[in-house]
Amino acid sequence: MRSWIGISFVLMIVVGSGLFAEDKSAPKEKTRVFRVTSEFELVQKNGSDVASDGKTIPGRKIARSKSTLELKDNQTFALPHNKYSEGDGHKHSEDSWFEITVQSVGANRVRLQVAGRQTTVELLEGGESHSWNLSLEASKTAKLGEKVQLEFGDEKTLGTKCTLQAVIEEKDQEEK
Repeated sequence: MRSWIGISFVLMIVVGSGLFAEDKSAPKEKTRVFRVTSEFELVQKNGSDVASDGKTIPGRKIARSKSTLELKDNQTFALPHNKYSEGDGHKHSEDSWFEITVQSVGANRVRLQVAGRQTTVELLEGGESHSWNLSLEASKTAKLGEKVQLEFGDEKTLGTKCTLQAVIEEKDQEEK
């Protein structure tokens, strides 16, 4: 009986002293949320140049996207694009995507990380196939509210160049 009284007494001291209680006096840190307004452009050599009416038209494709995103601190957003074509005895499949991440590095500064990725597979006549992967990345630290521009890729060697222009602002968060 004495042991039960002793255990009860110890439990009252431990629980009463708050050793297992939550510390409600410490402020909870809010997750920062950023609004990213951006324009992304991918220019990629696609075959050879064509001459028409004395003018040279570059053989390339251009993909552009404009967006406004809300991203939590260190969250990654990916915008995928899939393309499939078939003709002239071969099949062509292309998966490409653009990734953007914003990471807080101070009260008024963020790190912007951008990647352009592409996976291509060509199935040729006779069961032969070719495939390749392209991954281009860039990052930059900037002040909130300032326009940021990143250019990455290698147009001369790889035939691909990406450009991102963005403004990053912190979204106001109201407590509920």
